[in-house]
Amino acid sequence: VQFIATRCGGNSGNYVTQWYNNETSSGSANPVSVTVGSTTPSINAAMQPGGTITGTVTAAVGGAALGGICVGAILSGGTPGYGYATTASNGTYSMTGLAAGSYTAVFQATGSCRITGSYVTQWYNNETSAASANPVSVTVGGTTPSINAAMQPGGTITGTITDTSSPTPNDLQGICVYAIQSGGGPGYVQAATASNGTYSVTGLPAGSYIVGFSSSECGNSGNYVAQWYSNETSAASANPVSVTVGSTTPSINAAMQPGGTGPPPPPAPPSGATSSQSCSSSSPSGTATCTNDGTTVSANGEGSLTVSQYGSDPVGSPTFSASGVYL
Repeated sequence: VQFIATRCGGNSGNYVTQWYNNETSSGSANPVSVTVGSTTPSINAAMQPGGTITGTVTAAVGGAALGGICVGAILSGGTPGYGYATTASNGTYSMTGLAAGSYTAVFQATGSCRITGSYVTQWYNNETSAASANPVSVTVGGTTPSINAAMQPGGTITGTITDTSSPTPNDLQGICVYAIQSGGGPGYVQAATASNGTYSVTGLPAGSYIVGFSSSECGNSGNYVAQWYSNETSAASANPVSVTVGSTTPSINAAMQPGGTGPPPPPAPPSGATSSQSCSSSSPSGTATCTNDGTTVSANGEGSLTVSQYGSDPVGSPTFSASGVYL
């Protein structure tokens, strides 16, 4: 049994999420037995005061306040603990209900966030990865202020995905498009095609990318062979796509061939690195923690977490992933 003061709408206090009986994770929670037609009483909780992280997010160019930026905080050291907030129209945010400890804070304009601009994901303080992020200290009942971010403009890749019907190809909705920065850079962003087959991958750091297309996982019901740009069968043979800051690289299109499904295989990990470690949580109140090549990533929620040659890209509860560049 979980007790949570955030996302429930009726409590304005600042309290740390807990599991019965005063436990910090679902893994250590005391089980509660329930029988048909009976009541299990006295499953009580005394909520502990939580810490708070606040700040303001602006555009690095021009200084405008940015609303709709996702801000996440992950408790360091593999200990369960995760906070999530979205900036208001004036760029401010307040993340409450945090257990005491040291956190890694991330700022994102992609994924579930609702912002129309293209900004590169960053970690506090203006860092390009979770590994290099400046730690943010949180104390019980206290507020850690001024955890701010100035978001750098990102590049964009656009295109249209169709099938190979003749004489007129059909636009394909729900095709996954993956953009992975070459050479172990910090860029990784995923998008899905709209009903007219178009897509826009935003928030990319400048650099060279390999782009993959897959009919699985993004809502398309067809059966198409995964491919890499331009009509290549592997990441190794993919044509590189150049991205520059603040600019759009257009016409990165694909004509999907009928056949098997499945996401494009990831590129090979760096020499000497383990390829990946995966774990999962089957409950929204669960926690998944993975360690790979000396790096540990933990997230609360329902879903799967992978630590691989891609770096972490935490997404707000209840679903999460770790994908990006190698840590």
